[in-house]
Amino acid sequence: MRKLIMMLALLVLLLVPVPVQAQDDIHLSSVSVDIWPEYDQPAVLVIYHIVLSSDVVLPATLTLHIPPG
Repeated sequence: MRKLIMMLALLVLLLVPVPVQAQDDIHLSSVSVDIWPEYDQPAVLVIYHIVLSSDVVLPATLTLHIPPG
């Protein structure tokens, strides 16, 4: 009997709609990229300067997809 009640409670929880907030688009004012060669290694240092536009609500989450190569 207890398992039946637990299963029904779980089913009800899964069927109840949960409100979610849509992700807003983030607009950028400017983006600049500095690429500096390393002094003693065959690598480079990449520095991103990103300025968000004034209409972006903070805190905002940015995700940068950088290819591994």
